[in-house]
Amino acid sequence: MRSSHADYFNHDGDAPGYDRDVADETNPVRAGYRALIDFVGARTPPDTDVLDLGAGTGNTVLALPLSCRVTAVDVSEKMLALAAGKLAGRNTAFIQDDILSFVHARDLAGFHVLVSTYALHHLTPGERGIMFRTMFEKTRPAVKIIIGDIMYKNDDDRNGIIEKYQVDYPDLASDFTDEFFWNVDESDADLKRSGWNAEWRRFSDLSWTVELVKT
Repeated sequence: MRSSHADYFNHDGDAPGYDRDVADETNPVRAGYRALIDFVGARTPPDTDVLDLGAGTGNTVLALPLSCRVTAVDVSEKMLALAAGKLAGRNTAFIQDDILSFVHARDLAGFHVLVSTYALHHLTPGERGIMFRTMFEKTRPAVKIIIGDIMYKNDDDRNGIIEKYQVDYPDLASDFTDEFFWNVDESDADLKRSGWNAEWRRFSDLSWTVELVKT
């Protein structure tokens, strides 16, 4: 099972400038990026086997405890090539694959922690639902899942964010339709139906984390 927009969101062409782009936290889509990445790293226990879905250029892996053993998955060959250079000396295996395909096809029981940052908004809400139901079935009972991504609380919050930035960032409204930012209220209900207990934290208007444990 491959995500329907995997080719569209393959960021090979963006790889050379990606780290410079995400460092610009004046952009509302990037605000909170560094704090969120550091939070995910701090919440990941040392000496654990970690799966990073949508690893990109390796920024999340860099924030993890050095003793973690990491499997880094991304659909972009060029992003993974940059990550391999940045993560030299870390215990990291790199796999080029669509993240939905990986979760559907692979054994996940060997991982203590699953992390993902700024990647799952490339899946449709339906695909995210499939992914989390699959994760629930295939992961160990005590698994810990920590996700950071682009989210908004509900439709009123979305409209307020668009209005807030309509002068300086007029393209933000189209970003909400071109990509699949999370609606937190709807996602929380869907996760609970799939068996997950979700704890949400907001870092900026659009940067949130959710931590999942099995109920």
